[in-house]
Amino acid sequence: MKSSKKYFPFIPIKIPLEEPIKIENGNSTCGISMIIRQIRPTWKLDYCEIEVFTNGITNKIFCVCNGEEKEDKLIFRVFGAGSDKIIDREFELENFERLSKNGLAAPVYAKFENGLVYGYLPGECVSIKSVREPCIVEKICISLSLIHKIPLTKKEQNQQPLIEIKLKNWIETLPNKISSKEGQLLFDEYFAKINLTNQFEQLIAFIKNISSPMVFSHNDLLIYNILLDKLNNKIHFIDYEYAGPNPQLFDIANHLCEYAGVDEIPNYEINGPTNKEREYFLKCYFLNFIGKSLDEFELKNLVKQLLIFESAAHFFWTLWAIHQSNLSKIQFNYMQYAISRHKQFILLFNKFVEEIKKE
Repeated sequence: MKSSKKYFPFIPIKIPLEEPIKIENGNSTCGISMIIRQIRPTWKLDYCEIEVFTNGITNKIFCVCNGEEKEDKLIFRVFGAGSDKIIDREFELENFERLSKNGLAAPVYAKFENGLVYGYLPGECVSIKSVREPCIVEKICISLSLIHKIPLTKKEQNQQPLIEIKLKNWIETLPNKISSKEGQLLFDEYFAKINLTNQFEQLIAFIKNISSPMVFSHNDLLIYNILLDKLNNKIHFIDYEYAGPNPQLFDIANHLCEYAGVDEIPNYEINGPTNKEREYFLKCYFLNFIGKSLDEFELKNLVKQLLIFESAAHFFWTLWAIHQSNLSKIQFNYMQYAISRHKQFILLFNKFVEEIKKE
């Protein structure tokens, strides 16, 4: 796919993460008004309204609407400090364009120095309670199966899964020193004697032995990236920073891990998926993806395979959080989060190995 610059303008403005987001007397101190004038020249800036969303743990996101035409809304996403070191922003733009062309994402209107402006999708974020409700699960499975049916390019069909590429890169670029004293202490206490490279190699070896087809995947379906659109009775997915080709079961497993939420220490024992919830999700998903029900043998086998992919998801976000602890300026205890995810990786990885031994 060609450069995203062909599809929307680049505006040479940087919006500070730390400054308040506001427009007064038709102007803003952070450059928003200049961007709006370029992509919405008919808007009267004196009537613009701003709503700041605070759910993200990587970026700063806010919505701007024209007070006279409130249906037309713009979403501004300001990238977190240093996040471009672990996220390919050009690839993200290509994903956005690809999903938008397939009716699965809002259009992108502009790119600025440290962020994007794109269209608004209606809905409210699901919660750790609602995300597992059968009627919501069914809608999520419809949307997920549509994303997974987007054809892969020839290049994507022949490349390694994104999870393998990302994990290898993140392992090789792990920081030698954590910037905060507290983060360094936590890292030394927990990770000092853990061989992450060895764990990565064992994990990938198991994944390669499982026949899960490569599909175009979202790869970050936490509860804040899933919007319930009650008016249109459907689910929208947002934020495609990590989208790309991956084993089908990884995208499903990663979403199921997020049942526990995104607190600094998610309670996986209480809020993590049960086997019954795993089975229901798989039934709904494959009914939409292949158009028929799974038999009992297929279902049980997929539930077992999910274990290694759930452990992979936990390992993925472990390494991500270690990197973020050194890069992000957002107030979030990334190192504590990394430790909680790694503990789940160990638990599920060992459980999968035990299941394999029984065969």
